[in-house]
Amino acid sequence: GSIRIPSACCGVVGFKPTFAAIDTKDTITYSYSMDHIGPMGKYVSDCAQIFSSMLGYVDEPLWAYSKINLSGLKIGRLCGYFEEPLDRIVRHAIDHLCELLVTCGANVENADISLASATPDIARTLSYVEGAAYNAFRLKKGAAKLGPDVTEKLEKGTVIPGILYIHAQQVRLKIAEEFNSLFNRFDILICPTLRSTVPLVGAEHVAIDNNNYPL
Repeated sequence: GSIRIPSACCGVVGFKPTFAAIDTKDTITYSYSMDHIGPMGKYVSDCAQIFSSMLGYVDEPLWAYSKINLSGLKIGRLCGYFEEPLDRIVRHAIDHLCELLVTCGANVENADISLASATPDIARTLSYVEGAAYNAFRLKKGAAKLGPDVTEKLEKGTVIPGILYIHAQQVRLKIAEEFNSLFNRFDILICPTLRSTVPLVGAEHVAIDNNNYPL
């Protein structure tokens, strides 16, 4: 299930760890190559402690409770696709965060991922195809139990050509390489989790700068 967006919508902390940090065995798979398992908590410290338990640590590691000295830390603020569009309230929050980080001694610079705009299409292709592969028997036996929205996505996955799936994986690797390159320059990368303030339950669109965008 999702970690980041539900956490952002509910005002709590969500930690999405490195892929495969926590084994997905015995969980219901939706996307083999994208599923993550991670904790949610009220505070960062809560997530750190829960994550250490999920890893099976008997004693809490130092990172579960230690404070980080921000002096000299190199932080990249992801711009471009990650901030276009962006609600003015969210932009103000990110601007304020960067100001605080600089005040604490960190170095903040803008950064960009040239292929980032391709991520929505890649994520849809991978999740639809992999979800359809895993849930094929559920589609045959009782699609009604899955719900119309999930069923629609899984059915789309059954007709996406293999060549598109392979292409999506190839572009995904290129994006990963861009991120790895940025981590040669920065210690941390930051960006908004949501482009707007939290939408109302049942909303199908969100308004940003007088333009409507589908959710």
